Amino acid sequence: MKNCKYAVFSVIAGVILLYNPAFCADTGVFTAAVLDLEAKEGVSAGVVSTVSDYLRTQLVKTNRFTIVTRENMEAILKEQKFQMTGCTSQECIVEIGQLLGVHKMFTGSIGKVGTTYLINLKIIDVQTGKIDKADAEEAYTEDQLLPAIRNLANKMAGLPTKPIAAPQPAPAPYVAPAPYVAAAPAPVPSLPKTEPEKFGIGTYWSISEISARPVPPATLIRIIVPYGAEYNDFGSNLIPAFTFKWYNSGVRLDFAVKRFLDDMKSVTINIIPVSFHFLDKSSPVQPYIDFSVDMWIGWGEITNWIYGYLDLGEGFHVKGGVEFFAGPVGLFFEGGIGFQIMDLETWKDAWGESYDTSNFFDRLYFPLNFGARIYF
Repeated sequence: MKNCKYAVFSVIAGVILLYNPAFCADTGVFTAAVLDLEAKEGVSAGVVSTVSDYLRTQLVKTNRFTIVTRENMEAILKEQKFQMTGCTSQECIVEIGQLLGVHKMFTGSIGKVGTTYLINLKIIDVQTGKIDKADAEEAYTEDQLLPAIRNLANKMAGLPTKPIAAPQPAPAPYVAPAPYVAAAPAPVPSLPKTEPEKFGIGTYWSISEISARPVPPATLIRIIVPYGAEYNDFGSNLIPAFTFKWYNSGVRLDFAVKRFLDDMKSVTINIIPVSFHFLDKSSPVQPYIDFSVDMWIGWGEITNWIYGYLDLGEGFHVKGGVEFFAGPVGLFFEGGIGFQIMDLETWKDAWGESYDTSNFFDRLYFPLNFGARIYF
């Protein structure tokens, strides 16, 4: 009997509130109830409960709504044995508003998308069952949830709001500037001879190669000139000689076939382990001095004089020259003086007599060459 009386009282109170013009026309203040916001992914139930209570407080502070407290709302619905579980439809919310006897119902949700909180809120008119207004706010951190709720309350009341600042990117960590290092001077374009593996291959020609036995200095002058002294003209190359040179190390290897004295021929190999250059290797003109170890073999005959001639020899010489470069190509001229260490000879004369001789340290020779090499 008591429940029935209370139910009748609630219905009568609701009718009076719904149709009392003092709540609408005269004061502009509406009675309303706020359902707890629906918790979406990324937001805990505790945060939702706190934010929902804060929304009720902010709506009251707008002076546009009279809000039913959570406790009163729960007591009335419990008295009416109304189950709120699963009540999310608009019709169900309108039914709650009718039981509470209010003009408006606030309902909404709060969730997280990435790192951004999204709060949705709408007002449902209990009499018409339609949505009067709906809006949303974004918060970029949990600390910005309260300002976002204040903005939503003001939006529902038609009051001005304050924008919520988007998060600023963290400043880049300080990186100390690298110490100043002076740039290396640009290399001077020159020959391809700065890397150890660069080497040249080419050819050369002996203009003349004179051999003379050691004599007193006064006579040596005449040998070099030469005239009036004992000497042999080795002649020039039979074919252009081959030359190999590793420029950076100075090592060279020359190979030549020569002809001299009628039909006498020789093969000469010059091994040049040491070569001195006097200018920077970027210079297009390169004077140099070579120290060479020489080996040769000679053979042939001189008509009506020597037959079956064979000669094995070894010596060394010092040679100076200059090489002119144009790109990878070098043109060189060189000349020097050499000393025979050993010379073994055998031959037959025109009368069939055989001769075998051996000479040690008894002959000078004066090479004079020109040629070209290309460097790789």
